[in-house]
Amino acid sequence: MGLDRLARPVGLGADPVSVAAATHLAIAHELCGRPVELAPGHAVVELELSERMVVDSTGLVHGGFVFGLADHAAMLAVNEPTVVLAGAEIRFLAPAVAGERLAATARLVASDEAASVTSRSRWRAAVRASSPAPSTA
Repeated sequence: MGLDRLARPVGLGADPVSVAAATHLAIAHELCGRPVELAPGHAVVELELSERMVVDSTGLVHGGFVFGLADHAAMLAVNEPTVVLAGAEIRFLAPAVAGERLAATARLVASDEAASVTSRSRWRAAVRASSPAPSTA
């Protein structure tokens, strides 16, 4: 289907990322995540949850940072310079705490060239965030 894992995690010494980011070039990676895989219609973004994101004495991280991670992955899966999020749905399945590393995987599931006054495209991306497996390297 062309959405295979065509890219490699950045910094692990494999082949370079298969496509360059065309959107969100000035994003704060420490707050919204760093792309580790980027291919046509596919993106993986990882975020290290820091003390800066904590909202209480238990180390709970504000959900807005988790949402920002998912949004960043979705925008990179679309990877158009003017992509804008028009709507989203998110379900938090577990609390996120400082010190965790989350990964959001997004893949393009639909593209509709809308016939509208603005001639804008409509895209849909599916995103799943999870804690990545511990590194064995």
